[in-house]
Amino acid sequence: MNNQNTAPFSLEKSPADKSILVLSGKGGVGKSTVAANLAISLSLQGYSTGLLDTDFHGPSIPKLLGMEGTKLSSSDGKS
Repeated sequence: MNNQNTAPFSLEKSPADKSILVLSGKGGVGKSTVAANLAISLSLQGYSTGLLDTDFHGPSIPKLLGMEGTKLSSSDGKS
């Protein structure tokens, strides 16, 4: 039996200096609303922000930000 403690994958260092996690064990408490408002507020203050919605039952961030149906693209022109 192999006794090495190795992960099936490796994580590289995040390019973000800081992260904010909005988490709750209950649904319908406003996590997406809080996360979207934090991202927008920090962006308006000059910070670079990103927002990842990992809702298994359907992400609500595109709806909150008025971006439903918007195709994603990157700044280097790749889709």
